Amino acid sequence: MKAAPEISLIMSVYNGEDYLSDAIESVLNQTFADFELIVINDCSTDKTCEILKRYEELDNREKALGTYVEPQPKPVKKPKKEKKAKTETAKNKEKK
Repeated sequence: MKAAPEISLIMSVYNGEDYLSDAIESVLNQTFADFELIVINDCSTDKTCEILKRYEELDNREKALGTYVEPQPKPVKKPKKEKKAKTETAKNKEKK
């Protein structure tokens, strides 16, 4: 049975594809090696998930947690103003 790492580091990320690799690399390249890096993904919608999965495969010290969000289609917009058909009622006919 593998012993638990001496240190657990926690990093959070949201849409961090531009800087995430550098941040993970800076931790993984430390001279101290008895640690685990836990990255918490907060529903990123960019390529953060792909980057985290790649690092999980490359280094067993990195673990990604969080929610993976698939891009959703944009909802159909409602018209700003609804047009209602005008109907004649008995009262309207009498007024004419």
